[in-house]
Amino acid sequence: MKEIPPEVAAYCAGLFDGEGCINIVAQKSKYGSFRHTRGFRVIVQVGMSVKGMCSIDYLFQFYGGRIYSRVPQGNRADQIVWMLTKVQEVKCFLSSLRPHMRIKCPQADLAMSLLMNCGRSSVIGRRKHKPWSQSWLACGAEAKRQMHE
Repeated sequence: MKEIPPEVAAYCAGLFDGEGCINIVAQKSKYGSFRHTRGFRVIVQVGMSVKGMCSIDYLFQFYGGRIYSRVPQGNRADQIVWMLTKVQEVKCFLSSLRPHMRIKCPQADLAMSLLMNCGRSSVIGRRKHKPWSQSWLACGAEAKRQMHE
């Protein structure tokens, strides 16, 4: 994990508390007409209008990830979204911001708990990894339920 200066982490935490979100998403497999959950992943995002591109670039510079534009709907302005999906990047981001967060602390704690305790070192469901056990799936489903209450 690269060293993030405390003032950068504090700025990013404020930005994330105001404009960011943490999602726990079920990864689905489809066999015939039957769909089942094969695991979960944590996704971190910050979305802003294109006027906030310098802040999005700042996140990208220190934490990596990817940037994409979202098609505006209705009278909304064009939006830029920064996203992290890789487990190690999400862990680095949340662990460096957590001491400075004020609003999204419960969500960050829940996401970190899922990432640390489910016994996976990489994103769930890739063919090269063994499937999640039933207890890991139950843990992931409960974390997803709590996150989205």
